[in-house]
Amino acid sequence: MKSILVTGGCGFIGSNFIRLLLKDNAALLAAKGFDRVINVDALTYAGNPENLEDLASSDAYEFVHASILEQERIETLLEERSVSTLVHFAAESHVDRVEFQFLWVTRRQFLRAHACQDYRKRAKEGTARSPSF
Repeated sequence: MKSILVTGGCGFIGSNFIRLLLKDNAALLAAKGFDRVINVDALTYAGNPENLEDLASSDAYEFVHASILEQERIETLLEERSVSTLVHFAAESHVDRVEFQFLWVTRRQFLRAHACQDYRKRAKEGTARSPSF
């Protein structure tokens, strides 16, 4: 079983990406050699689980309420769910937050991207499972 892990999958872009993969009974997902999409979302202000609630019963979809910054939990998912691809959409999306909380937003964006890069680096070094990014 090969899986795709999507961060920020309950947001606008992430949920539409997941819908595309699972369209027509997950035909695109299967055509690319995958069995499942794992949606990891912290459900902050930008994440809405109702965007994908109709997919909850699909065998090809799994929702995990977590942050990409939860290193042990993400590494466990990568290993146990045979994740071979990680797609990173988790981000702060509101312009008003960027304008008035620039440092906070920048720090969070950087940490999320850094976490994804760190998972990739450690996989290449053999200190973690080897997903493709």
